[in-house]
Amino acid sequence: MKKQRKPGWMIPAGEKVAMFCGSGSYQFMNTFVQSFLSVYILMVGISPAVAAGVLLVLKAWDAVTDVLVGYFIDKWKIRKGKNPFTKWLFSGRYMPWFRILFLAMPIGTIVLFTISTSLPMWLRIVQYFVGYLLFDFGMSAMSAYNLLPLSTTNNYDERSFILSWNGLGQGIGSLPVILLGTAMIAGSVGYGGAATIFCIAGIILGLIPAVFVKERNAGEFMESEEKKKYTVKEMLQTLKNIPEYLFFLIGVLISGIFYTSGYGMFVSYYIFDDAMLSIVLTLCSVLPTIVLVPFLPVIFKHVDKIVVARVVCFVFAICGILICVLGADFLKANLPFLYLLSGLQGMCYSLHMFACSQLTVDIVEMAKYRTGTDAGGIISAAYSFVTKLVSSLVTSVTLLILGFYGFVSVEAASFEELAELNAQGIGLQTDRALEGLWNVSYLFPLIGFALAGILYFFVKVRRKDVKVYMQVNSGEISREEGEKLLAQK
Repeated sequence: MKKQRKPGWMIPAGEKVAMFCGSGSYQFMNTFVQSFLSVYILMVGISPAVAAGVLLVLKAWDAVTDVLVGYFIDKWKIRKGKNPFTKWLFSGRYMPWFRILFLAMPIGTIVLFTISTSLPMWLRIVQYFVGYLLFDFGMSAMSAYNLLPLSTTNNYDERSFILSWNGLGQGIGSLPVILLGTAMIAGSVGYGGAATIFCIAGIILGLIPAVFVKERNAGEFMESEEKKKYTVKEMLQTLKNIPEYLFFLIGVLISGIFYTSGYGMFVSYYIFDDAMLSIVLTLCSVLPTIVLVPFLPVIFKHVDKIVVARVVCFVFAICGILICVLGADFLKANLPFLYLLSGLQGMCYSLHMFACSQLTVDIVEMAKYRTGTDAGGIISAAYSFVTKLVSSLVTSVTLLILGFYGFVSVEAASFEELAELNAQGIGLQTDRALEGLWNVSYLFPLIGFALAGILYFFVKVRRKDVKVYMQVNSGEISREEGEKLLAQK
């Protein structure tokens, strides 16, 4: 006999698993790019200043594409085609965008990580530019995929369950990339081989939700919204009516820009004299998160997401202060302290990411309740734009800082080759350069998370209120009844 679903829950278990797989699929590429690009660019000979400049140009364009994608998601209601293929491809409100744009990510990732040092420098820069442009465009499709809970269920608890397990999917999707990717890169597979392997795995996982996920609420929503035509001005006006979202986005922006710790392999190699130590530190950071993530539905059922974000920000900052006070020499001689503090910081970073990404869906309901306008696409695009702006700015800022401290790029296919070059006196870094590497890895991140934690005190999004917003937005209760319920809380 089939196990009965919980009362009010709509989505079969198989589709929940499919969405779980989809969350892991794009994390294969996203994690690989975010974890290894900053080091990779310096190892194909592109200078920190040039790499930073290219990223700034790319993000100026990405700012335009993100807003356009959010606009199209809200404005265009894609209709099914007439043959079986187009009926599948264009079915739903959010999934068509995922199905159409997803492949840009793996293609861009492979282009990005197959730069040959035998090419002239200008061709390396062009390949870097084109690869990142394709990858970033594919990431725009994720603003649609992350809104799937809105079009698959009206039940708040089920939606929270999906979001939490999708977060687990992202974590599980990240784990093999960080661990195996580090081992592959440090070994003989190299960047290009590792990128190709994870992109193929990501494509296979991405096909699962593309085929099996159904948007049960999409048809009703599209029918009810068919006569409503929202302009860009009206959708942007929605953001003005939710000032909480502004403080939230600023907090995400600051914590992200100051999170300049994408150089773990360089830190392990240059400061702790062992590139493979980055694998141990990664395990310490990721494993506690994987253990904790299955309990997120319970945590978010009893604690507001924004409260979780505040707490983990301050814990992260305290751990960073301890690392800076103890110093590199002490931690090198007492690695268990480094493992413990790195593990706490990694768990806090992941919980902050999960809480913030899930909070966006709640804010969509808040905005619709206040304005009567469903601008989920533009709200999601605003969050996506900030997170993607962060991912580029933090890399650009870090590269510029490292360049200021005198950190030099090298041409090496692996850390084994880098060690051989160092033995010949090539690619060595000065004490000042290593000081800059330490600061971007530990000092700046703790400052960013402390500031974000303060900003989150201005964000008031309570889970009990969101349940009322959902009841009013779905027509389950009247606005007058909703106002009474909100006044009682």
